Amino acid sequence: LGFSLASMSSAVQPSSSRRAPNSSPPKGVKLRIATTVLALAYGVPLVTFITTFTLHYAGVNNNTKNIDMGVGNNVTGELVPTSIAYISDTINFYPTSNIGGLFVSVGAMCLLISICIRHVEINQKVVIAATKKQVSSPHAAALLRKRVRGVQVAAAVFAAFSAFGSIGVAAFQLHINFPVHMAMAGTFFLLGTLYCLLQVLIDFLLKLETLCLRVFRLAACIIMVVSTMVFVAPKPWMDRRAALDISAAFEILTFIAYLLFFASHHVNFRHLDVTVAVSDVRASSEARPGEQEMSAVEVFEGAGAEGA
Repeated sequence: LGFSLASMSSAVQPSSSRRAPNSSPPKGVKLRIATTVLALAYGVPLVTFITTFTLHYAGVNNNTKNIDMGVGNNVTGELVPTSIAYISDTINFYPTSNIGGLFVSVGAMCLLISICIRHVEINQKVVIAATKKQVSSPHAAALLRKRVRGVQVAAAVFAAFSAFGSIGVAAFQLHINFPVHMAMAGTFFLLGTLYCLLQVLIDFLLKLETLCLRVFRLAACIIMVVSTMVFVAPKPWMDRRAALDISAAFEILTFIAYLLFFASHHVNFRHLDVTVAVSDVRASSEARPGEQEMSAVEVFEGAGAEGA
């Protein structure tokens, strides 16, 4: 099953890669799933945690105390009353643990699909940006391709493990396995932030996004980094309850910045169509040249596939 970006808007598409006006799109089922999947990727986790926070504070979990996450010099495991709940506390016990386990997994799956679409979109934008540089500086064009593709590979690895970490957070509740839960949470936040930073780097390398959008994503990444540092930093000079409240607040801020970063991709995804085409490989391999049909998932960008 292939994955490709077949058509870009006329403002940035090289003339050699444009489809002929009368040409028909590849055979297959055209799905407007780009924005839908993206909305689910950040919408499902947002609604899930609003729900679990509400149930947590309503006392549904019968658990009004947070586990001391070691803010200070040691990890004691003692129960410390706090005013602000950590995200993990809201999915720690039944029934919110079931809600979190189910819908965090759904969100992670949608997130991975969105990241795959973004990956294909960037691959096409690399071709466009390199084409612009090819005439004036072939060496610069080749260097741009190499740099962006290297960053793309690293970002894809970080994204996959970050999504895995989010599922692990929901699967291993604090009261079940504290070390594994914390390791999964660290994997999600750390690698997720690195993925976002690499995407911002790609945006600035290609310079195909508006300056406003690039600055917005960069600001979201800065908030992620600063908030995470405040979240995990020891605070031995503070009262333990106050230290936990501050850490919990900045954890929530990190999570919100993460969701806003992905929400910003609606600017790009609203111009994408995804076409899924499936064919029998054995049958197509026996077809004559010109009749062979390739299985593919294709993404079209522009004013709709028909108007591209």
